[in-house]
Amino acid sequence: MRNAKLLVRTRVNTALSAVYDYPLTILEAPMGYGKTTAAKKFFEMEKLKPFWFTFPDLEYAETAFWNNFTDEISRMDPQAGLALSSLGIPDDAPQMEKVLSTLAGVTFGTAFFMVLDDYHLVRDLRLNKLFLRLAQEELDGLHVLIITRDTSDIDFVELLSRGLCFIISSQQLKFTELEIRDYCRLMHNDISDADLKKLGEYTDGWISFIYIILLGLKNGIPVGINSTIEEIVEKGLFIPYDRETRDFLLKLSVMADFTAHQAAFVTGNENAGPMLKKLNRENAFVFYNEKTRSYKIHSVLLDYLRLKQDFSIEEFNKLYGRLAEWHLEKQEFLKAYGYWNRSGQTERILSHLNDPKNMRNALIKFTGAEKMFDSTPQEMLFQYPLAYLLYLFHSILTGKQNSVLGWKERLVELQRYYKDLDGIDENYRNRVLAETMIVLKFTYFNHLPVMND
Repeated sequence: MRNAKLLVRTRVNTALSAVYDYPLTILEAPMGYGKTTAAKKFFEMEKLKPFWFTFPDLEYAETAFWNNFTDEISRMDPQAGLALSSLGIPDDAPQMEKVLSTLAGVTFGTAFFMVLDDYHLVRDLRLNKLFLRLAQEELDGLHVLIITRDTSDIDFVELLSRGLCFIISSQQLKFTELEIRDYCRLMHNDISDADLKKLGEYTDGWISFIYIILLGLKNGIPVGINSTIEEIVEKGLFIPYDRETRDFLLKLSVMADFTAHQAAFVTGNENAGPMLKKLNRENAFVFYNEKTRSYKIHSVLLDYLRLKQDFSIEEFNKLYGRLAEWHLEKQEFLKAYGYWNRSGQTERILSHLNDPKNMRNALIKFTGAEKMFDSTPQEMLFQYPLAYLLYLFHSILTGKQNSVLGWKERLVELQRYYKDLDGIDENYRNRVLAETMIVLKFTYFNHLPVMND
């Protein structure tokens, strides 16, 4: 596996063939989705030699582009190339009109393809205006393909509505289940079906991570985040963000998916909505699902963020507590209980569950319920007898063994406590004793004489 093998993907090549039909095509996806490889493979298969410029992360990159571009134009039309070189990148309306007029006079032939790779590194926004205007002009034979991680600075909406621009997104570029299988068999023909399934679910078609995980599998490393992936995400995606955004992402990672309102409520960041939109536009950690109107963090990136969480116990408890309150408001009690449990708010669970209208067997199945009830002091459990009885009843029915006392002993102790308790409403005392007796009868299942007592 020293050299990655290339899988021919007809589906992606079909999408890229849009470059023939539109003056501007934008290929956008996060790092590692195989944007450049896909474009190169397409032009190679089409036997085309485009003008290709990869923007470096250096000063004067735009000047280098303009020099290369005008040199290319000079090969077709020396006079136009000289004029463009003299004009430079247009920075006002008169200069823009001169550049457009000069290019309009160039005979591009059947098709001239301009590929601008790593366009997210462009610092000079004059280029954005130029390429948007070029698309509006619809010059015969001129087609531009922008390859980028981030479209936030490219105002292509009007062009899109007029049918002058085509977007190829990460959803189209990512490997499908069938392509993942074919690629994995190509690279690692003895991969197990179980690992193949895990790899597909974990990477969700992100080709760079598929490749790295395949290398790990060859060395006995199971599917999941590893040191190489961690380093790539750290340097390429996480560190470039400012401190506020990094902190926001780390707080978001207590959830796998969320709405903008939920993110704002849980993290306490009033700017959550705009930040999520920016993160989504930049094709990095957060992806927006139009159907559910919610955001999601990719599994690989979520694992990375959770590795990097360095919150204090108090900070964790606050986040999980806020998350519990959110789900409580939505009447999603199981989720709320689970997060209250994680934040150590046992009494909030018991109090809520002790309310007669919340006494449903389904609500006792929250994450960590058994451990919570078994580790909670008896004195507290006795303060919330209906919640305690619901747990005991559910445990008896499901045959769970108690590690401290038997179910009968616990029920008898609860019964004795409420018989002897002073200063209690008699109706409430009788209800607790009656329900204790009902549950106690289930401990004598198949012992009819005792059940009938």
